[in-house]
Amino acid sequence: MRQTGQKALDMSELGILERPQVSDEDSAKRRQIIEGARAIFLSQGFDAASMNDIARAAGVSKGTLYVYFKHKEQLFEAIVEQECETQAEGIFELDADDHDVEAVLTRLGKAAASTVRLVVCDLSAAPYLDLAGCRMLHELHAELAARGAALRVVGAHGASRDLLRADGIQEKVGGLDRTATVESALRAAGVY
Repeated sequence: MRQTGQKALDMSELGILERPQVSDEDSAKRRQIIEGARAIFLSQGFDAASMNDIARAAGVSKGTLYVYFKHKEQLFEAIVEQECETQAEGIFELDADDHDVEAVLTRLGKAAASTVRLVVCDLSAAPYLDLAGCRMLHELHAELAARGAALRVVGAHGASRDLLRADGIQEKVGGLDRTATVESALRAAGVY
């Protein structure tokens, strides 16, 4: 408990440390919406996705969608949170009988570092790209390659695609196909 002014404040009273109780039906509906949103974000990209598309893919009404999520940013956050929890569950499986702290920490560090295998950069919402952006992509590619991960660029059009080609990034990112999407990049990598 913390003392604030005259009253002792218990953090659990504020609901900060506790998750709200949700019924199984409520939780199932939320998961249904999240899976529909995941499919739309992967196929259309975040910027092109609409709440109408997400509701349709999830098989719910738009009103139901808004009961659970106020906007698509909140939906995206829920997907990222869910993915992080899934990844963390696999990484942080500890053996209570293993008392070698150094070995356990080394294993955890290696597991966390090897989790990322692919980063997809979607440029569909970025109509302009300058030399600084190209340099950033080169640096990102080098950093990921050093860790055994790959970089793919999708959605590069017109002048941005031409600049990336001229700067030599095309070979590093597996091409610059104008029809490639986040979903197609993940499928090609065997991730999705």
